[in-house]
Amino acid sequence: MGEVTPSLRYASHLGYRSPEAPLFQYSAQRPGPLAQVDLAAELGFVGVQYALARSSSVAEQTAVAARLQHWGLATGCMLYAPFELIRKPFLCRPDPLARREFLGQVRAAIEVARRQPDGTWRWLIGDPFTIGRQAAS
Repeated sequence: MGEVTPSLRYASHLGYRSPEAPLFQYSAQRPGPLAQVDLAAELGFVGVQYALARSSSVAEQTAVAARLQHWGLATGCMLYAPFELIRKPFLCRPDPLARREFLGQVRAAIEVARRQPDGTWRWLIGDPFTIGRQAAS
């Protein structure tokens, strides 16, 4: 057998449940998302998942985008809304207000994505199991 070369593209993350809990919380030289991006690049990751970008300030989003671009890293998945809103059953409610709220969150997510260097995002819109239970109740 010949030499095996890795073909998977791995990404670090800036925190899923909280920005205070990134993947390499204790390995970066400084706290904060920019140090996490630097460390991801130094470790050879090809991207960074910025799942909580919607909860971050525009200044932080812009700074993270600049740092990702500096290192040539791809952006990963992002929650479509701030963490406290993602479990709302927007898609299970038949009323127009729910649809407007949902579309407002998606439009805001698009604006965040436009601030990122490569413009390709995968959005986490909802947990199908949770949505199914919400629809059934």
